[in-house]
Formats: sequence, structure tokens, C-alpha cells
Amino acid sequence: MLKIVNKNIEYSIEGLPRWMSTLLYARGIKSREEADAFLSPDINQLYNPYLLKDMDKAVSIINNARKLNQRIVIYGDYDVDGICASVILHETLRAMGIAAIIYIPDRFEEGYGLNEEAVTKLSKEADILISVDCGITSVKEVDLAKKLGMQVIITDHHTLPNKLPAADAIISQLIGDYPFKSLCGAALAWKLSTALKGMDYALMQIDLCALATVADMVPLLGENRVIVSHGLKQITKTKREGLIALKTVSGIAEGDEVSSEQVAYYMAPRLNASGRLANAQLAVELLLEKNVARAFNLAGELDRLNSLRRQEENKVLSEAKNKLKSFDSFSYHSIVVAGENWNSGVLGLVAGKIAEFYNYPTVVLSIDGDNCVGSARSAGDINLYDALNACSDIFTRFGGHEKAAGLSINKGNIEAFVERFDEEVKKQLTTGDIIPQAYYDFELDLSLANMDMVENLYRLAPFGIGNPEPQFLSRDVNALHPRAVGVDGKHLKLVLQQNSGMVDAIAFNKGDKINTIRGNIDVLYTLDINRFMGKTTVQSKVQHIINGDDIFVKDISAQQEIILQDLVLCMSNSSNRVSVPYKSEAPNISGIRGTLLFCRTYETAKRMSKLYPDMDRIIFTAKDVRLFNSILYSSELFGIKSPYRTIYLCDGMLHPHEADIIKDISPKANVIVLERTYELTELLKSISVSIEELREGYVNAKSLGTLDSLPWNNTKKKACLYILDELKLISLSGDALAFSMLPMIKCDPMDSKLYNYFSKEV
Repeated sequence: MLKIVNKNIEYSIEGLPRWMSTLLYARGIKSREEADAFLSPDINQLYNPYLLKDMDKAVSIINNARKLNQRIVIYGDYDVDGICASVILHETLRAMGIAAIIYIPDRFEEGYGLNEEAVTKLSKEADILISVDCGITSVKEVDLAKKLGMQVIITDHHTLPNKLPAADAIISQLIGDYPFKSLCGAALAWKLSTALKGMDYALMQIDLCALATVADMVPLLGENRVIVSHGLKQITKTKREGLIALKTVSGIAEGDEVSSEQVAYYMAPRLNASGRLANAQLAVELLLEKNVARAFNLAGELDRLNSLRRQEENKVLSEAKNKLKSFDSFSYHSIVVAGENWNSGVLGLVAGKIAEFYNYPTVVLSIDGDNCVGSARSAGDINLYDALNACSDIFTRFGGHEKAAGLSINKGNIEAFVERFDEEVKKQLTTGDIIPQAYYDFELDLSLANMDMVENLYRLAPFGIGNPEPQFLSRDVNALHPRAVGVDGKHLKLVLQQNSGMVDAIAFNKGDKINTIRGNIDVLYTLDINRFMGKTTVQSKVQHIINGDDIFVKDISAQQEIILQDLVLCMSNSSNRVSVPYKSEAPNISGIRGTLLFCRTYETAKRMSKLYPDMDRIIFTAKDVRLFNSILYSSELFGIKSPYRTIYLCDGMLHPHEADIIKDISPKANVIVLERTYELTELLKSISVSIEELREGYVNAKSLGTLDSLPWNNTKKKACLYILDELKLISLSGDALAFSMLPMIKCDPMDSKLYNYFSKEV
């Protein structure tokens, strides 16, 4: 099930197209003046850093450190945000003549945030500790640092705990009346740098601030939009040897305009790779490096680690999915999956992919002895922080925000956590379930999707969280020339046509949809410009393909073939017959999940579709992991891949062992059989073989070596040959219509299970 939701209200701003006005209004912009400010981000739109509470205290402590020749340690985090924050502050302090070092904890040995062992060690090397992108929950560690004689400044953007550490200064956009609440950790460090050295100096570091802002997935609105807009321009023309090398290994050509998408999907993962698989100090060294050769060596190592990260991520993801094969998605509304010694550096990535696949909040835990570390990602509108916080009494460590979190837990508490976490998720559900939703900004006629529009669309960039790339919906679109492209046909390329509009399209990771596009479709997509071999065209990137009733196509030959295959399958089943209830009226369906309507004929599929217009309409296979109510047509029994709780045979029983097969596939299913339809009876008649036809088939097989001359459909010919094979008069080869004759023997046609079935059932 996929609910298509228009998230915007159509709006009009003077001098702007209606679609642009609507998109701007969704971003809180109502006037032309506000629109101009949004479309032209300016440094002057940034707030004074001294509006941050305790900024004056932090600046005073640092300026005093310069006078007293005190040493400062910057205690960072191992993700891109923490790395960039550390480098920004390190550059600033060094520029002020202050002796500063960077300390990044080891993800595997120390975990996230301040720890007492590190604080004790660092107290012998520095007089002042400044945390970046961490520290807001480190009450005990800050107390220890103070006891050991250190002054402590915390800069952290994460959710505030109930009790704040007793630091000398805490810089957080969430404390006090700072006007913008969505800064990342590096942005807070950059604000501190601005307060210390002024805007002219800070602008030389805005590239790192932008890199972190995109990577940390904070909303690209307000100050973040200004930072990223100007920072991307600086990354494009950067003179930093580390960033030049990083862009090169990320496949970004020198001089190419760098986008937020390239930062998010190519540059940031490589910087993150060091912290995920080794030590984040490698990424710090790259960003600080001034030697060209050394920078390229470091970038090459990060690229290698990123490849290893992908391998490790795929390994953990595969193992996690195997563990979830028995997951009861019908009863639970959240996922907790644990494995022995999974690489903790990829847990968040794996949790994100599982959460996206199931559309359930997901926690992935790595078990190491009696201890577990984990990462969590949300789904739908679930506030992950609230759900986990309610279970925090059984965690040894916990932190995060509404969409992502990290935690540690004792192995013995996992079972209790699974149940408690699920209960907390259920409490947040307003509709009783988490329904996958796809949002679109504007319904568009494809005739409007031209170069002028896309160039105007780019004025809304940079895109990211809070300012997503606009999604358009076009209905009743003709999908032309679909073809699978890429390795193993992973992607789908096609042309979309609607009225006079025609646009090239690519649907990534949807190559398997090529056989399920039937008739006109609705599409959700983004628009961009494709430049290839000197040619510039508008291209749509398709996010969702929604089939209508046209997905059900009447194909007598296909229906006949499926019926024969299932008959042969049922006759090969030797298990005890399952007693199933017969039901003459229409299915009685409650709820939105757990029910499958299995339709063998086109007419029945169309009838069910009219009776239940809100149910998913699918063909060939039913493999929805969430078990949303569906109408399945043009499928063999083995096309039922998911453990539905109730399965209706809407055309009636094909064979007495049909329910046995279904119960083998879906043991928990309650199989309900409706009365056999006229259409199924007629299909069976069209492939059944009488005694006279069996004789005729044998004569043709023996004299001509083929049944081609008989005026039968192909499926009936196959049925005849199958019966002759059962009677040991011929031997079928791999090809269903290829055979060799066997010596003639005396036989009774009733010894054939298929002939026996035809004689009694048809």
C-alpha cells in the first residue's frame, strides 16, 4: 500500500508561476519579499553568533587562554559533522596562536561522546576541553574534567537532556532564544569561529560548515540554506588540497558545480568511512592537509575504506534480512534485530535501509559478549527519541533525536526492549498503523516540464532535508519504450507521455517493474537537466509508479498456462488435505492488512477491484512484507511469497490440494474458498482433454511426432502430452511440447491424475 499525499496548498505570489508559489508557500514563504530572500540566500541573513547563550563566556575563556598560553583540546565525534566541527575550530584556534589538538574517540573502543578514561588522559595534555557535536549528555565526564582542573566548553546541537552538564559554557541553539533551532554541530563550531575571528575569516571555512550541514541531514532552511548555498560555491572552487582530492575520488570533475546531492551521496560517505571502519583521525588529516600528494594518498585511502564499508554494510544487511525472514510484521509495528559482532560502524546505515524497506522504526544491535551497541532510524511520523526515551531505564547509554538515535544495552534486556519499544511506537499511532506515504508538491501536466521550468526549479536549490527536491505527480501517463538498464537490469528507463508533453525518464532500482507496467500509469518524479554528449534535455527521475485498473489485462493463454501449472503442482502434493471453509458471498474484510484475494480470472479480478477499490492491485507475485490487503491476479500459487493471515480463493477451488500448497507457503493463513466462478469453469473446459481427444493426441504424436496439426490451444496440447507422459506412452523433455515415444503398452487413462481430474471436475 502506498498513500499518495499532496502536502501543499496551492498558492499565488505575485510575479511567480503558480507551481513556484505553491512550493515556496510550503516552505513558509508568503510574500514576494520573502520569496526573493529565499531564492537569493545572502550572508547578511545570518544571525549574530552572540545571540547564542554563553557565546560571550566561551569567547572570553578562549581569549584568556591565548593570553595565558593555555592548551586546548577539541573533543569531536567520528561522523562528518564532528570531523568538520573539529577542523573548523582547530584552524581558528591555531590562527589565534593557541596550541590546540583534536581528539576523536574510537567508535569501537570508546563509543560516542566523552568518556572518563579519555578525559583523564587529556587533562594531562590540555587546560581547556571544547566538545564539538557531543557532550550535552556528559554530566559525569564534565564533572570529572572540572575536578581534574580543566575548563569545559560544550558545543552540541543534539536534543537537550533533563540535566545539563556543569560546563563553564554551553553553546546550543536549543538553549535560550536563538532564532534558528536546526544548526548542526559544525555550524555551532563555525558560529564560535565567527565570534572569535569575524565573518571575513569564517567565510573561508564555510565550505566545511556546508559539508557538515548537508551530511548531518539538518533542514536546509533559514541559516542552513545560506550556509550551504554559499558553502557549495566555495567547495566548487576550493583551494583546500584535501577537498580537491576528495572531490576527485568522489567522481566530481574539477570545475563542475558541486550540488548538495553530490555532497550527501559521494563526498560525505567517504569522509564517514574512516570513522565507520577505522579511525576518523584519517578524515581530519585529509581536511587539514596542505600537501597535494599526501592529500591524494589520504583521499585514496578513504575511497578504499568506503568500498570496504559498502561490503560490510551489505554483509550486515544480508544477515539482518535473513534474521527477519520469520519477523511477524502483522503483529509488530517496529523492528529490533541483533547479530553477533556486527560492525558497529554500519549499524545506522543498515537500520535506515531496513526502516525504509519495512516502513517501520528499526533498531539494529551488535552483540559483543553481554553488551550491545545499536543504531536506530525512524519511519513515518514516529518520534524515535520519545519512543526510545521511554525505554531508557534499560539502556546503558542513549542519545539522538526524533529520526535517528544511538544506544547501548545489556544483552539480557533485549527481549524486554523489543516489547517495550513496540508498545511505545504503537502509542504514537493515530491511525492504528504506519502506512507508507509518498508526498508530492504539485500535480503537473508534462507539457509544462520544459527547460525554462527546470532552470527556475533550480533556484530552489540547494535541496535536502526541509527543502526536498520538489516531487511532481502526473496522472494517466503513457509509459513508452520501457527497458531495463544497468548491471543486471537494475534500473528502468522509459519515456513518459501525457497530452503534448514527452519527457525521458529513469527509475533507479525499479528494473523489476518492467513487466508490471500495464496501460496508463500515475508517476511521482523529480525533474532535472540531463547533459550527455553535448546534448541538454529535461529528464525526470521517477520515484514511484502507480498502476491503475489497467494492470489487470485479459490474457486467456496466460491464464490457461497458470492453471495447468498449478494443477500439476497440486497433483504432486502428497500431504493431507486441509479442511477449508467454503463461503459463497463476497469476502468479509476487516482492517487494512493481512488479506489476499487470489484471483485466477480477469473477470473476477475486475469484480474484486470494484468491490475493494482501496486494496492494492498486483500481478505475478504477492511479496509485500507488510501484508497490506491486496488483489493478486495472473499468478501461480508459488507467487504468494508473503505470510498473509487470510487468503481468499476468489474463483473457487481449483484442486482439493490447492489449500495444502497455500498452507505450505503461508502456514498461518486461513484459507477461504468462494464458489467456483463460471469463468474458471470455462477456462478448465478450454484445456481439458476427453478420451477421444487423448486418442487423437496419441495418434498425432506417434505418426507425426507433434501435436501442431491439432486445432487446440497450446495449453491443451501440453495437458494432453502430460497425460500421455503419466501413462508412460511418451517421455517429456525439458520443453513442454517436446517428447519422445515409448513402446506402446496397455493402460487405463484413469491412471493419469490429470485425466482423472478432468473427467471428474470438468
